[in-house]
Amino acid sequence: MAAEERMANCTAAIQSGKEEGEALADLYLNRGDLYLGRGQYEAAVADYDSAIMVQPSDGPPRMNRAWVYLQTGRYREAIRDYDALLARDPKAAASLFGRGVAEQLSGEESRGADDITAAKTIDPRIEQKFGTVPRIQVNP
Repeated sequence: MAAEERMANCTAAIQSGKEEGEALADLYLNRGDLYLGRGQYEAAVADYDSAIMVQPSDGPPRMNRAWVYLQTGRYREAIRDYDALLARDPKAAASLFGRGVAEQLSGEESRGADDITAAKTIDPRIEQKFGTVPRIQVNP
């Protein structure tokens, strides 16, 4: 199924009012991911916000929103989301790594390096798994 069709299906299901709870949060998450893939960051954030409002304890929308914030230079907001994720799982390598990158980019070099080192201790391949962030050189 093409991305356009998946987006239309998500939108129709959201607008139907028939879905709620986890199913509704998943629809927002999926549509947000489709927006993210298109580079439509504000639309992605709006859908991740909606998913978080529906299922506040659901980690993927918060992780994806943090990634968008990181990509768009909204480092304080990214750190806030990573902090929330780490409050639930302090050993989440991706959250530690992401927060470390955001800290470095916001000028907190030492704190960022500590988080990146901790993430790499938990998962030595986290840098490859995390992906690329434009405009940065990771300094562990």
